[in-house]
Amino acid sequence: RGHTLAWHSQGPTWLTSDGAKNTNNFSRKQLLDILHNHIKNVVTHWKGKVAEWDVANEVLSDNQQTIYSNPNGYDLRPSVWATGIGEDFLDSAFVWAHKYDPDAVLILNDYGVENKGWGKSEALYNLAMRLRNSGIPIHGVGLQAHMDAGNVSAKAIDANITRFKDAGFECHITELDLGIDDASTANLQKQALDFYSLMHVAMKHDNCKSLMIWGLSDDLTWRTGRRPLLFDSNLSRKPAYWAVHAALRENADAEETGNNELQITNYKKTEA
Repeated sequence: RGHTLAWHSQGPTWLTSDGAKNTNNFSRKQLLDILHNHIKNVVTHWKGKVAEWDVANEVLSDNQQTIYSNPNGYDLRPSVWATGIGEDFLDSAFVWAHKYDPDAVLILNDYGVENKGWGKSEALYNLAMRLRNSGIPIHGVGLQAHMDAGNVSAKAIDANITRFKDAGFECHITELDLGIDDASTANLQKQALDFYSLMHVAMKHDNCKSLMIWGLSDDLTWRTGRRPLLFDSNLSRKPAYWAVHAALRENADAEETGNNELQITNYKKTEA
């Protein structure tokens, strides 16, 4: 996976001082040229080696208001691209990514969009539909899934992936990590069960072709102190590791027997 081509964050200071401002007052044409040049160089360099790109990342505002008066609406995050170019920076980014690697899968990626019914989730669906209905080459969406254990609704995420499937989109889980307050037995078990449930949800859907866990061990996570990954800081396997292991094993057994109606049950820690 390639992450990411158009993002408000981590841009060079000559472009933007804070991700939102057009610091040096580039014209719309200049900003389009900058974005075009970046996408052309990066995608061409990795053509044939990167199968899937997060073309645009975190473009939706956390505060979705338009959707309450327009069920097909959405609000974009203020960014150097949206402010200096306009919404069609998205259209251009996808068109250019497709132009320079026609075989790559192109994804619109965001956080806080996991559960069907959340305002930002509805906005993601609306934006994806708008792009496709405009003839833009978009293949799917990414649900980052930076969440906290105990606050995960596998049912709502299942429904979200289902509606994207019904609309003809791939729907990938792209940055999964599940935070906990401390490493108590209860919290570790809660975290394990949520990882287990989400693995089963992802494997249930043929339009969910990948699930990426956002890091290896708890000392290397961007979520400092939240212990969100499968290995602890000593690289010891946590209950969450065994939960993922069990879900994968159960899915393999179901495929072998032809029983595709997977049931989420209590996993058993095993190295079998």
